[in-house]
Amino acid sequence: DGERPSVSAHMSRIPGIGVSLTLADITERAQRTAELAFEATHDPLTRLPNRRVLVERIEHALERLHRVGGKVGVMLCDLDSFKEV
Repeated sequence: DGERPSVSAHMSRIPGIGVSLTLADITERAQRTAELAFEATHDPLTRLPNRRVLVERIEHALERLHRVGGKVGVMLCDLDSFKEV
């Protein structure tokens, strides 16, 4: 995919010895963190944003409404027996 791995570095001075340098490739950890964030905010079946995302987006829209004015609309569709589909 052309991406280079992320590298974390820590350097510290050790009195009487010199410098210590630690490098760690955190690519897999960063990818897993992104996957967990996606799973926490999306439906596993449809992969669509879940209720948590909906609430956050409505709150954001209402905050913006109070700041700059305008209108906000919300339309909800309830599909009976969706899991059976």
